[in-house]
Amino acid sequence: MKVPRKIHQFAACAAILLLFSAPALAQRGKWWQDERFGHELGLTAEQRTHLEEIFQKTLPTLRAKMKELDDAQALFDRLVEKATTTRSCSRSRPSRRRAPKSARRGR
Repeated sequence: MKVPRKIHQFAACAAILLLFSAPALAQRGKWWQDERFGHELGLTAEQRTHLEEIFQKTLPTLRAKMKELDDAQALFDRLVEKATTTRSCSRSRPSRRRAPKSARRGR
């Protein structure tokens, strides 16, 4: 039986959409609890429970790492702000350098 070309194109488009929707779904949070995602992966209730146990076990570490990241981002933002402020102030100040000797002799 020969499959029409349109069906091949439709299947390819569906596969591409599925590939791009899976990461977006996974970023929402507990993807293993989502019925559609679990069905597509064929997860059993036991597997979902095991994934939840792993998540709960690692949650304190995830929170600590997120706090470290937030603190580092805040420090970085302050340093960038300070560097930007310092750079803009130094450009507006007149130069304190003395004129070259050749220019001073002509006075």
